[in-house]
Amino acid sequence: MQSIDRLPRLERPIRWACYGALISLPLSVAGLNVFLGIAVLFALISREFWQAAPQLVRHPIAMIAVLLLILLAIGTLYSSAPDSESFNYLWRYKKLILIPLLIPFFQEPRFRYQAITCFSLATFLTVLASWSEFFQITHMSDPAYGDFTGDSVFVMHITQGYLFAMLVALALSLFIASKNLYARLAWLIIAAITVADICWVMWGKTGKVTLVILVIWGCWEWLNSQNWRFITKSILQVLCIGLVLGGTAIAAKNSALSFGVIRTELEHSGSTGEITSQGLRREFAKTGVLIFLKSPWIGHGTGSIMTEQSRFAHDAITPVAKVVTVNLHNEYLMQATQVGVLGIALFIAWIVTSWFYSLNSVLAWQGIALRGVLVVFASGCMFNSYLWDHIEGYTFILLLATLVPMNRISHQAFFAKNT
Repeated sequence: MQSIDRLPRLERPIRWACYGALISLPLSVAGLNVFLGIAVLFALISREFWQAAPQLVRHPIAMIAVLLLILLAIGTLYSSAPDSESFNYLWRYKKLILIPLLIPFFQEPRFRYQAITCFSLATFLTVLASWSEFFQITHMSDPAYGDFTGDSVFVMHITQGYLFAMLVALALSLFIASKNLYARLAWLIIAAITVADICWVMWGKTGKVTLVILVIWGCWEWLNSQNWRFITKSILQVLCIGLVLGGTAIAAKNSALSFGVIRTELEHSGSTGEITSQGLRREFAKTGVLIFLKSPWIGHGTGSIMTEQSRFAHDAITPVAKVVTVNLHNEYLMQATQVGVLGIALFIAWIVTSWFYSLNSVLAWQGIALRGVLVVFASGCMFNSYLWDHIEGYTFILLLATLVPMNRISHQAFFAKNT
């Protein structure tokens, strides 16, 4: 204990490094890597982290993250992939260690609010840049990211759609929970402008699909915050779900809209075997299930995706089935195929446990924000490998680390004096 007391107190520079990383998420990969490197280095030599270590060992969210990383490390020992490929995958999952490292430094509500604000304002700057590109006021988008103006400003369209969906979730959370009229109006405007960008500016489908789920979740959260009769709220929730799903079904019938494109690509790829974005995702999902069933208990080892999937692709007939990939575009299948039943169980348990932590105080902004982050991540992992992906994975990890309490006792609401 005396040796720990000799360590420096570094909570302030660690938090500032995390703020820098959160700002860098939508803007700069280099900045993200630099700020995270500083945060990790300082955390490992800080007094605060080692003083919190006994609590972290009993923290289920932190420990599940560590166990999943250890399981993936063990997976490199029996992987069917070459060692270089196996360790490359493990390196991508190293971000899991940030959960226990950073949780101790965001235990005051004001620090959580500052972290969320940093990410939200930086991402909203990207939203404004996207609109600026759309109206051809600026020309900063990288053509390598896509042909649609405003669809990919600083990052690829899938990543941009994901970040924008996260911003919508956080803005809606702060709108629902805030007691300050001006703060609520500001967050509502941010959410509305971002939703409009996802719907009309971005051609990428990631944000649009997630947005459908977010609208249902947002209605559920807002209705739960009202002091209405249970039956009234239940009826309105059912109506909300019906309207959203009905609207989505109608949109899917129009081939000029994104949901119609999804349907058209699936039908075309299914009937002709030609390569389309959605056809590839469906084929990867089918192959992923088959790979998992070959070795369900322990999987095929970390980094084995391309090795195992190429065996199915070699014997395939259609062009879409012959495509070899390193990424199944489904995080649940990524875990299941690499480290088996235990891997997918830990991954799901990690999400579910985080959700239960968010329920400590339903009306607290921290709880609503955490649920919003989980909705975007968990739903998106069904059609993208968000933990494996670089910016997407770090976004979730950083937001989770800043929003999760050390214990399941909620802190006093921060809105009364700060929003």
